[in-house]
Parts: sequence; C-alpha cells; structure tokens
Amino acid sequence: MKVMENMEIFGGGQHQGDARKEGWQTKKLGDLVEVQNGYAFSSKDYSEAGHFLMRIGNVQNGYISTTDPKFIKLPADGSLRRFALSEGDILVSLTGNVGRVGLIQQEHLPAALNQRVARISICKDSPVTQEFLLLFLFSDLFREELICAGHGTAQQNVSTKDLIEIEIPVPPLPEQQRIVALLDEAFAGLATAKANAERNLQNARAIFEFHLHPVFSERG
Repeated sequence: MKVMENMEIFGGGQHQGDARKEGWQTKKLGDLVEVQNGYAFSSKDYSEAGHFLMRIGNVQNGYISTTDPKFIKLPADGSLRRFALSEGDILVSLTGNVGRVGLIQQEHLPAALNQRVARISICKDSPVTQEFLLLFLFSDLFREELICAGHGTAQQNVSTKDLIEIEIPVPPLPEQQRIVALLDEAFAGLATAKANAERNLQNARAIFEFHLHPVFSERG
C-alpha cells in the first residue's frame, strides 16, 4: 500500500484533522502500560542453550534481530522468572540508538529480558489496543520525545521513568481500529523479515504521523 494512497484515505488538511480529534484523549504511557527494565545478565551467564537473551542489539527498527544470539539459563529456583518474556511483549531500547522497538513472537521464545531493554505490556482494561500502541511506538513522534528526555553525551540513555512520562494521543476504540485497519498492509510486515519490516515501518510511520499531525501541532 503506497503512502500517498493512504493519505488520500485519511484525507488532508487541518480542518479534517481537527474534526477527527473529537473524543481523543492525551494519556501518559504509564497510565496505559506496565514497563519493566531487564536484568543485568553478564557474559559469564551465557550458555549453549536456554532462553534467548534479548539485548539492545536484538531490538531493531520494527523487528527482533536473531543475529549473534546469546542464551542464558534462568535459575531453577524461579528467582528471575519475572524476566522471562512472552509472545506479544513489546521491547524498547533504552541506550545508544534509543527508541528502537521490536515485538516478541513465538519464534523468539523462550527468551529473557536483558538490562537497558524495556518490556512494555498493556494494562488490563487499558483504552488503547496493542496495534495502535505499536503504531505510536514506531513513529518518529515517539522517538523524538524519548530522545528529548534522554541523558548522556557520548551515549544516549533513557530510563523507564522517562518512558512512562511520554504522552500519547488516544482516540476512541472504533477510531483506533479504523486507523489500524487502514494500515494493515504496512503493519503486517513489521515483525517479519528485515527488508519487509524496514519498508513497512517507513510506510506506517509516514501514514500514522500524517494522521496525528493536527493533534501534535496543537500541542505545539
């Protein structure tokens, strides 16, 4: 699906954008999701098999990289069980090229969360769908806000506290579903092969930001 075709579906112009804002709310991520930082596993913890350790380098732009995998074995006593990942978990990089986002699929499991990677899980009864949340997290708008909240000079760093303070515009559920439906073709490839993910991510970002531009312009 071409970006311009989707822009025509959404409609252009400030007036139409304002009309679509009726019923929208602005929420902090912390009101919608649970955010968890990873555990400081070290190289001495690596093993030949076990849980696929999700490090910063595994979280790329719209997909999980399986290049150079590292594995660890979680303690049998269950003390680190809370760092085990589940299908559908959203990962965000907190160091270096901050704001990269990936989605855990069944093929990545079993997996564990390493330090400086955040796990985002939607809260029960949250007014935002996972699909709409992903589109926001994949947007340049999210990355720009996260980078502005960052710390450090040689290497950018953000914390989970910075992450939960990011604001997201939340439309009513039917509008979320409508936006996601219009972006299904772009959205479908985000967690697949690298080439498809990068191409579809560019399309999704452009379309999503076009749709939300009036909202963020007003927030100014």
